Amino acid sequence: MDWMLVVALGVLFMITATVGMVVNRRNLIVMLLCVELMFLASSLNFVVFSRLYEDFHSQVMVLFILAIAAAESAIALALFVLMYRHYHAVDAKVLTNIRG
Repeated sequence: MDWMLVVALGVLFMITATVGMVVNRRNLIVMLLCVELMFLASSLNFVVFSRLYEDFHSQVMVLFILAIAAAESAIALALFVLMYRHYHAVDAKVLTNIRG
């Protein structure tokens, strides 16, 4: 497979995730999925360029990116569950009503 096609796929993932974040500003779960898609796009491009330049440091960076993405999604989903239990909605508009 040509490496430029895979890079184009990574760029397409990044553009799709960015458009998803801009278009959908209310549903926090969809926003989390868009952030995860951004992590996937950057990881894909890291892997392609590590294979292209025969350097393993980028693949190590991908492992760190995937670990950070897993931790971020686990924490975010736990917060969404708590938010749903308390406010009965997983909506960004609910967060504006929270006062500390």
